[in-house]
Parts: sequence; structure tokens; C-alpha cells
Amino acid sequence: MSKAPPRPSNWKPAFIVLCFFTLLSLAANAFLLWLVWNGWQIYQREVPPLREQAGEMGRSLQAAAEEPIELDVDIHEVVPIHLEVPIEHTLTVVVDDNVTVQKDFTVDFDLPVVGEVSKTFPLRFDVPIHIETPVHISLSVPISDAVPIDLDVPIVIDLYDTALGPELARLGQWLEDLAE
Repeated sequence: MSKAPPRPSNWKPAFIVLCFFTLLSLAANAFLLWLVWNGWQIYQREVPPLREQAGEMGRSLQAAAEEPIELDVDIHEVVPIHLEVPIEHTLTVVVDDNVTVQKDFTVDFDLPVVGEVSKTFPLRFDVPIHIETPVHISLSVPISDAVPIDLDVPIVIDLYDTALGPELARLGQWLEDLAE
């Protein structure tokens, strides 16, 4: 029979190093298996509630995308107003009336035979007046005041009609799909 080759004289330290690395590899593999097992346990314990929450959040987002946003805005302000209003207008003034003249006047005469004589003459008549006169008005009226504003303004925003609505619906559907 053939004989086994002779062993080297320094085989013991090499064998000890080989055994050490083998044991170290086994320990590292066992540690990795333990990490995977714990990760799987955490996954099984934590993911189902997260999936349920993701599904609820998805349904909420889809419902929110279809609901309008309603809010009341209270406006309580004093607005100063400073302006000049130009007025350009031509107005026709019509005077249509009668003027009554009633006047007595006295005339003194110097007559050669009689002497001085005074005579009173009554003057009574109506003068019809009809006048149409255009009057041009050109004004600049300054207005300076403060106007208090006290409003309650209801605001309704249909979210689905905005760009945000379809995106919320799409995100909600994605979260629901993730939950399944």
C-alpha cells in the first residue's frame, strides 16, 4: 500500500487558524440568520397595522378629493379712499316767466299860463321772458374718507375641480393598492 505523505511540522498552527475561521464563519452565519428571523418577526408584527393604516389613509384621501373645502373668512378693515372725481357737464338753464312791471312815475310840466303842473302816470304791463342758456360745468371734486368694511365671506373650493383633487385621488388609490 501506499503511504500517506508526511505531515509538515508546522501543521498545528495552520489547523488552529482554520478551525478559528470556520467557527467565526459559523457564528457570523448564525448571527445573520438571527437578524433575518427577527426582521421577519418585526415585519409580521408591524406591517399589517401599517397596511391597514395605509388603506384608511388612502380611503380618506380619496374622500377628501371629492369633498369641497368650506370656510368663512371674516373681513374687518377700514379702507381709506382718496380720489378726485372730475365732473364735466353742460346744463341748459331755461327761464320761462312773465315779469310784471308796476311803476308810477311823475312828470313835472312848466306851463306858461298855469305854472308848474305835476302829473302822475301809472305804468302797468307784463313782460314775457323766455331764455335758454347753456351752462358748462367743469369741476374736480376731491373725496377723502375712510370706509369701514365688515364682511363674512363664505368660501367653497371644490377640490376635485382643482389640480390637487385628481392627485389626492391618485395618491389615495396608490395607498389602498399598497394596503392590499
